[in-house]
This record gives sequence, structure tokens and C-alpha cells, in this order.
Amino acid sequence: MLIAHDESRGQFVWRANLEVIDEYMDDIMGFPTEFDNKTTNIETLFIAGGKSNYITYGLIFIME
Repeated sequence: MLIAHDESRGQFVWRANLEVIDEYMDDIMGFPTEFDNKTTNIETLFIAGGKSNYITYGLIFIME
């Protein structure tokens, strides 16, 4: 992912680096299946922006 400044909106936005994703797609899709549907008890920090709808209150319950 890249951070870019969107002049028209006057803010920074995330942009997908499609060239790199395309270049490494085999590696991305080749993630070991032995980890499919596995869980862990490792403490994890999730960060969400105040205006973001990426992490909803319903998902917070699932993540906990």
C-alpha cells in the first residue's frame, strides 16, 4: 500500500500498489493452507480512524 496526497480532496489516501501485488500474487496466494481457519491467543492491536467504517462495533466483538 502507498500513501498518496489527493490534491482534489486535500487529504492523504491509501492507494494499492497494483504492480507489486501483481508481481507477488503467487506468493500471496501460496500462503500455507495449514494456517487456514486457525486461531491464536497472541495479543493484537487494531487501529481504526474515527471516520473509518473498516472496523465496526460488530467486528470488535468478534475480534475480542
